[in-house]
Amino acid sequence: MECLVYRDAASGAWSMLYDGIEGFVYDPNYAVELEVRTERVENPPADGSSIRYIQVRETARHRVQKLDGVINDSWGVVELNGRPLQKTENIFFEINQRTQRVLGRGGCNQFSAPFRLYDSFYKGIAVGVLEHTEMACDQLELEQEFFIVLGTVNRIDFANAEVRLLHDEEVLVRGLRID
Repeated sequence: MECLVYRDAASGAWSMLYDGIEGFVYDPNYAVELEVRTERVENPPADGSSIRYIQVRETARHRVQKLDGVINDSWGVVELNGRPLQKTENIFFEINQRTQRVLGRGGCNQFSAPFRLYDSFYKGIAVGVLEHTEMACDQLELEQEFFIVLGTVNRIDFANAEVRLLHDEEVLVRGLRID
């Protein structure tokens, strides 16, 4: 199900909004900052929200930038939580825009998860529920750490042949282009 992704101005937390906003027309080419007011809905339908969202005004509109140079490339993880990794640890991932999935190998097991890019400069990313194979190996603790980290990533940054996955300003994963 598609939904709007929004950030609460007071808390700064990102959330998903499955209802529409009256007066707002979504355009996937733009990230928009809105002032929105809410009203309680008296006697809402059983499958409806008890809150109505209404656009007061648009405060900013930014053209969305594409992740050319990051999407559909493979990245070998060279650092996890500030610790350098060796190539032999065999952790890599690809961010695939066509399928909207991040996929790869966690060291032992193959994995795949949906992802969502958000904010005006595509620096916000949310990785969904991870699916993976369950083979045993000597690196399971490292792999589990990598899988947990992927679930906490909320920003992506890239330059030249390096990608960084972050939580706010903290670099969690650093990868180098391998294809």
